[in-house]
Amino acid sequence: MALRPAADGGARLVPRAARAEAAPVSRYRERERDLEYMGRVKALRCLLADVEGAGPCGGAVEADHAGTRAFGLKAPDDTCIPLCTVHHRDRTDMRGFFRSFDRWRMRQWCDAAVEATRGVLQRTAASSGEIPW
Repeated sequence: MALRPAADGGARLVPRAARAEAAPVSRYRERERDLEYMGRVKALRCLLADVEGAGPCGGAVEADHAGTRAFGLKAPDDTCIPLCTVHHRDRTDMRGFFRSFDRWRMRQWCDAAVEATRGVLQRTAASSGEIPW
């Protein structure tokens, strides 16, 4: 028997055989996902690749969830921006290019980056004859 969280906030004993079914599901897994959009974002170049003072890119391009979000939640997939591994970590840790940003400036930068990414993806879809999602 093992102690597992219950829906009412308490705990309950669960037999070993039932552990896999009784494991709590994270809210992250329950949210609606847009894997197609994230794949398109990952196919773009890092937003900071040619920005002076950003330093060299490193690693694969990642879909950085840069949109606004509620406490404890990840931003929606349609607010992802393309950043290489190095610049993604720099943004998350507020170092490198982002070291002088305060919260307000970071939010402005992220909002502009989300809009720029959406614009690039819409132009790419239009030029290839695809219907934008």
